[in-house]
Amino acid sequence: MTRFAGERKLKSSSALRAIGLLALLSAGPAAAQESASAAGEDAAAPVADLAPTGQNECVRGASCLVDVTIENRGEASFDGAAGIRGSFDPAVKVESARADNRSLKCRVTDDNVYECAGSALKVKPGEASYIQVVVDIPSDFAAKEIAHSQEILWSEATTGDGNAENDMQVSTIAVIDPAMLPAVDLALAADEEQKNCVAGAECSLVFNVTNNGPADFDGTIEVEAVADQALVEFTGASPSDWACLGAGSRFVCTWKRAGIEAEVTKLLTLNLMTGSMALGDLETCAEVSRNTPGHVADIQRALNEAGFDAGPVDGVAGRRTRAAISAYQEANGLAVTGEIGTALLRQLLGIAKLEDMDPDNDRTCLTVDIVAPAE
Repeated sequence: MTRFAGERKLKSSSALRAIGLLALLSAGPAAAQESASAAGEDAAAPVADLAPTGQNECVRGASCLVDVTIENRGEASFDGAAGIRGSFDPAVKVESARADNRSLKCRVTDDNVYECAGSALKVKPGEASYIQVVVDIPSDFAAKEIAHSQEILWSEATTGDGNAENDMQVSTIAVIDPAMLPAVDLALAADEEQKNCVAGAECSLVFNVTNNGPADFDGTIEVEAVADQALVEFTGASPSDWACLGAGSRFVCTWKRAGIEAEVTKLLTLNLMTGSMALGDLETCAEVSRNTPGHVADIQRALNEAGFDAGPVDGVAGRRTRAAISAYQEANGLAVTGEIGTALLRQLLGIAKLEDMDPDNDRTCLTVDIVAPAE
């Protein structure tokens, strides 16, 4: 068995050095190793080529969500032991690191260093594994830029991908003052053309997300939708830019790395299944918000400091965070919802909801009539 870090002295600077991070299974050679070996014998053989990428803008005095990717720029799939290490200069505190790929396990190894590694990382050609790192930018942080260094990590069992030249990257994170944030008004409106749905069948509800400007928007958008009937269940959304989670009549759709130019509208279609007995009016209300993960991290930190256990500051509003929110709301005379809303943000953080220029157009409701199937 080969281990990431610390369990034996590694010979290469690109070898894994995290102590006790993850045990690697060496049941057989990785596909990437086979491809790299084949490339030595036949120059035309396709190979995998992993490379890190990352670029962000952070606001002074706030938590910042830094997006990191491990891209496969090669022509063959990668399947083997690999990972990534990142650090920040000047140093900023890394609150958490979280990968969307279950095979990658992340941890903070030092105040300004994070590592994510896996024994069976799989990345297809042209695709990437995404990692979200939350860092804390102090209000008195003097530097205008942060150098974010990222390095692909290999175990001794995985000798590399045949192209070490792009295994390391240094990207620049611009640090801006809150007053420099681009003025953006995201608005949500329902498409009123659809009038009815059929009981016991799938129904699609269309919403328009519009950037009223004046600046272009580049960040994360979240839309939370709630239907007023228990006999309906959300099943998904389109287009594929939106990733949705939820259960029953409550759904949250997130568009990471969203880019919407000023005066441009993007569609969000919510699909739901109606019950065979779900007749009558169905009202679905939705609300759009921006930069939600950063605010979640701020909420978690503030709750922990106030004595309400929200768990790790990872920017993910899980069960523990929602329980802490409910406890805080009950203790402070707020409506107990377990959700992040305007009142919670204002009382806990002293800010209005999600920095939108016009919060009055963030929420809309769409009513359709559920009718019986035609006989």
